[in-house]
Amino acid sequence: MKKSRILFLAVAAILAITGVTAFTTPAIETHSNGRMINAPREVVWKVISDVGNYHRYATGLSGVTVISGEGKGMVRACSDELGSWRETCTRWDEGSSYSFSVDPGTGFPYPFKHMMGTWSVNEVDENFSELLIEFEYQFPYRWMSWFFNDDTHQAFDDGDKTLLDNWEKRISQGLMNLDMVLDFHFRATGAETLAETQTQTWVGKSNDTEFTLYQQKPKYARLDAKRDTVVFSQVYDGKRSWIIAPWVAASSPQETNYPDNRAIKTYSEYHGPLYHASQDQGCDLVYQGIENREDDEYFGFVVTYPNQDEIHYYLDVNSYLISAQVDYFKKDGSEVSMETRYEDYRNVAGVMLPFYLEQTFSFAEGKNEIIIQKVEFDNQLDQGMFRL
Repeated sequence: MKKSRILFLAVAAILAITGVTAFTTPAIETHSNGRMINAPREVVWKVISDVGNYHRYATGLSGVTVISGEGKGMVRACSDELGSWRETCTRWDEGSSYSFSVDPGTGFPYPFKHMMGTWSVNEVDENFSELLIEFEYQFPYRWMSWFFNDDTHQAFDDGDKTLLDNWEKRISQGLMNLDMVLDFHFRATGAETLAETQTQTWVGKSNDTEFTLYQQKPKYARLDAKRDTVVFSQVYDGKRSWIIAPWVAASSPQETNYPDNRAIKTYSEYHGPLYHASQDQGCDLVYQGIENREDDEYFGFVVTYPNQDEIHYYLDVNSYLISAQVDYFKKDGSEVSMETRYEDYRNVAGVMLPFYLEQTFSFAEGKNEIIIQKVEFDNQLDQGMFRL
């Protein structure tokens, strides 16, 4: 009996000690990952130090906003599908590394007593850098560490891989030049396939106006439109343009000049102004690099015509398709602008084309919604249709 009682007491003591230990605070754990990046340190730092846009690259985050300060002491608000919280920058070594620690009591929806991340970049040589990520975390109770530590490390591994992949892609985009971005753009749009065609016919609706746009190489265009009983046409034959419409005083076609003919002349650029400018068609083309616009990033281009009109293009950094353009031109002696957004891209015989466009104007209220119903290539067009 004495031996049994001693064994029972020993087991009870072990369980008691284990129980007490289970509810003590465990040691701080660390988890790290890294990657060699083919880019100078200053280029890598520029991307990873954009701490207000961390959610663009990290897994699961829906938003990150810097709400006060800069460098050490900076505070940013973070959110995901489970909640929102705040983080404070506890270290900032310009050009090298920074750390953010989760602020206790601000709503962090994960079971950690302490959480801090450090991101740093080390120079290997003038063309290579080492990008490092380290997370420091602590569970409130030791039993949680026993049960969840493996899963926590796996979650960090998965998140780090996504973050490093996205950062590496963004860094490579920042190193791209004009020719590289244009090459990706023309591949994405199917420019080689379009080059094999001779005519395009677009049929669609612009608000309450039905229209058909004809384009033919090298630089011919005709727009026929109808709204209720009102019918009008405008053409460009590569050198001159004409219009016939009820609001024109004369009943016969009238020759048009700038700015009334700028749209039809742009339509005549068969591959689009960006392609024509890249082929030195009398325009200047400047690559602006990565541009921030409306809380997003785009490849930016500016096409400048001899009369100083400009078209600013914004290409999606993932698809390389045009997301928007802003035209700057003169109207009644003043500079005005027109913004066009492109959506609903579809593959038409190997060419990617937008089937929804939305236009807004600095000189008029409201917006113009353009819905493309169909696009056809190489229809037989009478050459005489490009002169009224």
